[in-house]
Amino acid sequence: MNQITMDPCIPGTISRSHFEIMKWNQKIALVLFSAIVLQISGCGALSDPKSDRETLNNFLKPVNSIDLKPVEKAVNRLLIQNKEALSSSDRLQIAAYFDKIEDPNRAIEQLEKIQGEDKLASLARLNEGRLHFIRTRLASKAEVALKKSVEIEPKQTEAWALLASIYDIQNRLPERDQCYAKLDELSSLNRDQLIHWTCRRRPDAAIREIGELLRAFVKADPTDSISVLALADHLRLQGDFESASKLTEKVVENQSDNTILISFQILNAEIAWDRGDLNLTEKIVGEAKAKMDIKYDATLQSRLYRISSLIQISRKNYQRAESDLNQALKNKPLDREINQLMVQVQRFQKQPELARKYESQLNQIDRLEDLAQKSTASLYRDDKLWLEKIADIAAQSGRDRVAMAWLRQILVKDPLNSEIQKKIYQIGERLKERRS
Repeated sequence: MNQITMDPCIPGTISRSHFEIMKWNQKIALVLFSAIVLQISGCGALSDPKSDRETLNNFLKPVNSIDLKPVEKAVNRLLIQNKEALSSSDRLQIAAYFDKIEDPNRAIEQLEKIQGEDKLASLARLNEGRLHFIRTRLASKAEVALKKSVEIEPKQTEAWALLASIYDIQNRLPERDQCYAKLDELSSLNRDQLIHWTCRRRPDAAIREIGELLRAFVKADPTDSISVLALADHLRLQGDFESASKLTEKVVENQSDNTILISFQILNAEIAWDRGDLNLTEKIVGEAKAKMDIKYDATLQSRLYRISSLIQISRKNYQRAESDLNQALKNKPLDREINQLMVQVQRFQKQPELARKYESQLNQIDRLEDLAQKSTASLYRDDKLWLEKIADIAAQSGRDRVAMAWLRQILVKDPLNSEIQKKIYQIGERLKERRS
């Protein structure tokens, strides 16, 4: 059998020890080459993960004077050299780095790699939702991420608060109110949120801000039909009927969801009414009523019957108008405009007692809003009697969850108040009876 000669004294032969040394030198050369490539690419020296993590953590502190370049190199080393070993905590930190340097897409990319059903996954979904809401303005993606966050961790109060903000902007008040109720249960409802929950009327500055946010949502995702609907309704209320109509046309052309379609149909009826086209309004309302059934939500049904009542009032069909308003009140008994219309209809029908009934309801709605708005003033903010008065009016109006939330504001300052505790317990028992 032929064998390779391993005598170093004979030309053309290689000893085993020399052969091993050459192989080892090749490995060293490969490592050095890799280091040079990483250095050229901006990743710096060979990675020391512990040191890189420390550099990143120091950069993420609220106050720091760290130069960005070393941090960038540390992050790149972690991503390139240690990507297989990155933990969920690492990815959360790296996402925070990308957020801080205003690169939301790369931040979201890191967060999406954190999966599972643990608290870190819930935190990842929270931050993903926050980035979509605040940075990319993709409202639908933000909603999906935030809902997943609270599904994993129901006590994730920041996620509930952000969801409430999205629903508030999109005028999805039932969903928003559910978020506020959850925050109240978790003792995390602040005064501004409670006022939003209590009051339906908004100051002009808030209306303008909502309009800007809706424009940003639609610009970021023109297929977001919910935001398009909310923006179109906002434009209608501002008197910009042409822009509102154009928005509805674009969405309806490519829409297959029946609930969305009927929502836009009702909005078109409201636009036609505001433009003074009674015949077109009646035509659209008739078509919408033919499609409407119990599967559609209460807000949608209430809007349809409200606009239908306006048609009947204009035609002096007051009994039919009353019937439509009763349908609308069934779904939204505390709607200010519907109660106001009912007062008018009862007066037209010469029913003063019934008119006074709805006037009383209307006065309670206005009184509740007035007291709640004034609770922002320092004079009333922590006044037990003032807050208790708001709670009492809310309870009389049938808004028990809101009443309970106002009473809990008293307990923040006076946690051992047995009288307030008793009131909260009684309201809680009423709510249990209704659910059963």
